[in-house]
Amino acid sequence: MDFIDKTVSDVEPVKPPPVESTSFKLVQDVKDLKELAAKLRDANEFAVDLEHNQYRSFQGLTCLMQISTRTEDFIVDTLKLRVQIGPYLREVFKDPTKRKV
Repeated sequence: MDFIDKTVSDVEPVKPPPVESTSFKLVQDVKDLKELAAKLRDANEFAVDLEHNQYRSFQGLTCLMQISTRTEDFIVDTLKLRVQIGPYLREVFKDPTKRKV
């Protein structure tokens, strides 16, 4: 029960815009990762999905990160950017004022 946000009252769900009008960005280099971090700093909320592979590995690897704001979708190549993701995205993920779904 500690994970439930008790400060949120009954909120009317907001329908997403049509897929055709939602922009998409494939994030494969540091420049795009910087732009993504800036956009997430400006957002109040965002959704995250991770794809993980642990086949023949005890530790496993996060292979893909999908992030969506209300207006944009991003696919992050976590294998290519594995060293840079933490420095650029750590602060927005740690920020308790941002709602992560």
